[in-house]
Amino acid sequence: MGSEVEAEVEEGREPTVERDARGHVRIEWAAHPDAHVYRGSDPHHIERDEPVARLEGGVAHVEASRDPSRHFYELVPADGAPGCVVGERLLPFEGANNFRDLGGYPTRDGGRVRWGHLFRSDHLAELSADDLSYMGGLGIRLVVDFRSEEETSEYPNRLPSSAPPKQINPAIHGTAVMPGEIRNAIMSGNPEGLDFRTLLIDGNRTMALRAREQFGALFEHLEHDDHVPLLFHCTAGKDRTGLAAALILIALGVSEEVAMKDYLLTATYTHDWVERMLVSTRVRQGFDIDLDEVRPMMSVRREFLQSAFDGIRDEFGGFDRYFDEALGMTPSRREALRARLVARS
Repeated sequence: MGSEVEAEVEEGREPTVERDARGHVRIEWAAHPDAHVYRGSDPHHIERDEPVARLEGGVAHVEASRDPSRHFYELVPADGAPGCVVGERLLPFEGANNFRDLGGYPTRDGGRVRWGHLFRSDHLAELSADDLSYMGGLGIRLVVDFRSEEETSEYPNRLPSSAPPKQINPAIHGTAVMPGEIRNAIMSGNPEGLDFRTLLIDGNRTMALRAREQFGALFEHLEHDDHVPLLFHCTAGKDRTGLAAALILIALGVSEEVAMKDYLLTATYTHDWVERMLVSTRVRQGFDIDLDEVRPMMSVRREFLQSAFDGIRDEFGGFDRYFDEALGMTPSRREALRARLVARS
């Protein structure tokens, strides 16, 4: 079952839930185009009293909710095939464009990462009042901020005032190209002719090998019940956060290719924002910026994360030794983590 579900993810046939501009949730599942849809606020206990919709041609639209009671959807195929529970992966924040739930991904042994336990995001400095209310409903207990002191001082996070989560700052710096350096190069017209693509390839490899203490600390916090649900983030939620998300998913038993697909979702979810930022920067600065040259620094590409994977293999022979020797996540600790963060059907 695990390999079959992974194949669906890799082929793009895994069910998806996305919010559209009309304020509705679009649920799509090509593999079972006539499944019934049930809704609930607890992904592990959804009542089947009455379906809220039925897929027609693999698609259904359901009225969305943005109150603190987040909704999840159980899809039950009409032919009796195994169903699954799905939720919105990209959460509806006004002041954060890459705030995502890592739940639902299939593991190689047939489980699924638990919804509502692990979140990844860009910075939280621009959250609106409604965002703060919505975030409070997620029950996040710990925020792990990978940004440097310069970044956190310029853009301090906003957090819910009622029962705010604890916040820690295992900063990752000196191991990859920093946002301040990137911004300065872009804003000045890149007079030094930096190769942004190469910077990201080298930076991700270096980060995987040198930010061991920071990533190890993240895994330690995941082992504490009072630190989960947990959110980790950086500035754009793409490089430091993207690698951290991939490491967590792989440690939980998710395949590298599925972890890569999660990483690449940043390019999908932030595409419009990146294009607006690039055009705005070129107009504001009054000089000609080669957008194709700068664009790689603003988003993600497969080769960026792959360079981190390759570095891990070159130095440690694979992820098992990397988790064990570099991060201190022994096989027994990883198994205990899976028992807490992976749901079994």
